[in-house]
Amino acid sequence: SLYAGGTCPDGKNLLVLRWSQAGQRSYTEWQASSNTITDIRSLKNGRIVYSAGDPSFAVLDNVGNKIVEQEASIADYRNTREVLLISDDGNTINFDFEFGFGGERPARFSLSEQSLIHYPQPDTNLISPDTSSLDITDWKSTSEPKLNGKDLPLIQYERSRSLAIAPDKSKFLLGTSWNLYLFDTNGQPIWKFSVPSAVLGVNISSDGKKAVAAYGDGTIRWYNMKNGKALLAFFPHKDGRRWVAWTKSGYYMASADNADNMIGWHVNNGKDKEASFYPAGALYASYKRPDIVKKILETLDEDEAIRLANIEKGVESKVNVDEAIEEVKDKYQLNLEPSGLGKAIIVAASGAQDSKLFPYTNEFTMKMYRLLHKSGFSDGDIIYMNPYPPIVPVNGYVDAARQDFPMLDPKTELQQAIAQVNQDLQPGEQFVFYLHGHARADSVHIGRQSYLSAQEIKTLLAQIPTDVEQIIIFDTCYSGSFLDELANVPKRVVISSADAKSLAWSTESLSFADSFIRQLRYGRSVGEAFELAEQTLTSEPKIFGAQRPQLDDTQDGVYAEEDGHFANRIYLGGEKAPETRTPEIIDVHPTIRLLKGKNTATLWITAIPDFNGMKTVRAILVNEHDEATVYQGDNTEFTRRELTLKPNYDLQRYEIESDQFHTANNWKIL
Repeated sequence: SLYAGGTCPDGKNLLVLRWSQAGQRSYTEWQASSNTITDIRSLKNGRIVYSAGDPSFAVLDNVGNKIVEQEASIADYRNTREVLLISDDGNTINFDFEFGFGGERPARFSLSEQSLIHYPQPDTNLISPDTSSLDITDWKSTSEPKLNGKDLPLIQYERSRSLAIAPDKSKFLLGTSWNLYLFDTNGQPIWKFSVPSAVLGVNISSDGKKAVAAYGDGTIRWYNMKNGKALLAFFPHKDGRRWVAWTKSGYYMASADNADNMIGWHVNNGKDKEASFYPAGALYASYKRPDIVKKILETLDEDEAIRLANIEKGVESKVNVDEAIEEVKDKYQLNLEPSGLGKAIIVAASGAQDSKLFPYTNEFTMKMYRLLHKSGFSDGDIIYMNPYPPIVPVNGYVDAARQDFPMLDPKTELQQAIAQVNQDLQPGEQFVFYLHGHARADSVHIGRQSYLSAQEIKTLLAQIPTDVEQIIIFDTCYSGSFLDELANVPKRVVISSADAKSLAWSTESLSFADSFIRQLRYGRSVGEAFELAEQTLTSEPKIFGAQRPQLDDTQDGVYAEEDGHFANRIYLGGEKAPETRTPEIIDVHPTIRLLKGKNTATLWITAIPDFNGMKTVRAILVNEHDEATVYQGDNTEFTRRELTLKPNYDLQRYEIESDQFHTANNWKIL
């Protein structure tokens, strides 16, 4: 077969064309990307993979169906040269997330309010770029833009892409594929600098002091019109929720949802070793400084903005990035050296494909990895069995070296993991086993097409030495059915998220895993964390249904009143001093009553520690008609109304304006 792609359109999408007889017959059209197809490679079984300029890529099967697709994470500003609007002071901009005619997904970002609004109402205070006050022609996507009929001095083959004339008409910005220029009215460059990608839109604030440019790499950047110095960069993720804005030195502000892992520090480690990457969120205690970012457009100089903000905050000097990285690098670097605390196996069961539960399986197995990591276990102590590598810590990045088994042959891989742990465990250490996924009574759905019986699990875990503490956690439906098979082993605690007959795994609000792991993270003992998680479920029978977690530490195979005493003395990684301040909500918005026809309300809380000590606050909405999700195997829908509250630095609280209240109910916020 012969394949071709490029800019062949079909409505909104571009096509890959396929000729089955090497171009001798008519072709078939396959839907591909919304951007230029840049490359096509053939694969086995008639499949192909293509890349596109978004950037994105996809794998198509032999009839043109997409079986793998990675879409672009950046906004497409090709429509922005007409709709990049700016406020008088440069603090607020309008732009489009997507390419289209007439505006596609318009948005407004306010630096001073730290907010990103979608489909905003028109604002006459925002001005569009002036492209007509001077006689500038042939500037739209050509290599020969002209001022008063004369060619402007561009580099050969350089294409002009965007234009904005200054309010006093004495100069103008010209964005090209390679450079950003400020020209005078004689066509002479006042300043010029190379750019990271094509300048698709430019504008100038009405005071003539700030320039803004939208780039093909998805960023929007502010500049000092006087000297061309970069002031700020802003990156809104295409999902429309996450955004981050930062200065040249790395001080930043960001939305919630771990948006500060979208940028970071690339640190070279010499020519013989790979570089390290530290997301901005790793240094948030030093570099998350919205006060500095806000002052940049007032001072037009970063050093002055830092000086003034530090005076207000009572900070003496500028942060040294090398010192800041040194303080946190142990949390982010892969460490394969044994900690001496013990070993752990984390299993993401049931298969990643065709399972609606798997996103939760992936989420909670990652959370368990992070918990063990935080508790002192090294990467070398943890065997991670998951089709996807974990992100550790939460604002880190994917590192394939932390994935030990991809669950292609889960039974064999688990046998190998148990054998490795058995060889490495030392007397007095801990062994932690955590499995999340689907199950039925006395059987775990370990892989996409394979099951592991309770007897097989018993045989595998029997290889673990009995002179170590064993914490065995099954986070599945019917998981209480495993307790009897795993009994009669000294120093073993077995925890299940449900009893032997429970059909409900989760609800739209919470889960056992979410509560149990959170309590462990706060430094509770295994027994205390279980008890608090159990209380969460049993206190809301209308929400959690018949689900009843189980714990057996008396080795008799049943959950009874005398269980829990041993577990209360066990801590992951050993007992440690409690955290200096457990996160705590200290004030909540009053009861809200919405008028008929209204469905939007502002939810807010104040909490401790402050913004530097707590990065994310989530609210879960539950109404009086919510019921437990009945388990239906792989087709079970596990969803919940979860909202992320964002910091309001002016009011010193976390808040969100939610439009989720479409039906008349009494709502509870968890």
